[in-house]
Amino acid sequence: MGEKRKKIVSLLLVFSLVALSGNLTAQSLTKSEKKGAKLRIQKNDGQEVIGELITVKKDSLLLLNAEINADITVLIEHIETITIVKKALGFQFMVYGALAGVLYGSSKKKTYKYLDRSQSYFVAGAILAATGFAIGSVAGLNKKIRIHGKSDTEIQKVMETLNKKARVPNFQ
Repeated sequence: MGEKRKKIVSLLLVFSLVALSGNLTAQSLTKSEKKGAKLRIQKNDGQEVIGELITVKKDSLLLLNAEINADITVLIEHIETITIVKKALGFQFMVYGALAGVLYGSSKKKTYKYLDRSQSYFVAGAILAATGFAIGSVAGLNKKIRIHGKSDTEIQKVMETLNKKARVPNFQ
């Protein structure tokens, strides 16, 4: 293995360890406490309520609004739409794609006729970074659920789905 290749691979390994170690420590600290899904609820009267889903009750949702540090109960009959707000994943997947592209480019023994080795790293990294960004952007799209006008059985299915995303599921 060439000296330049060893340096690039070791640099990528160090970078990936540094980039991923922060993510691992954050997970280990919060693993014991589960966070509920972040919801944006549009009520029938036009008001909007935003908060973390604490629990799903028989006829209402209990949310924690971090801005005012208070619990808010929203009756199901007053809800027009519920939007499950997801974390944006585009940048994170772009970084993973770029790393995979550079590793792929460095593992190839043969380069293209018109590219030298460093250019093939860049091209493979750029292509996979763009692909990773696109996949992450799609994966991070918010999910909007219309409640108003649905039957009781359809609403019950939505409540079961939301119950799985609550901080305290199956609360009675």
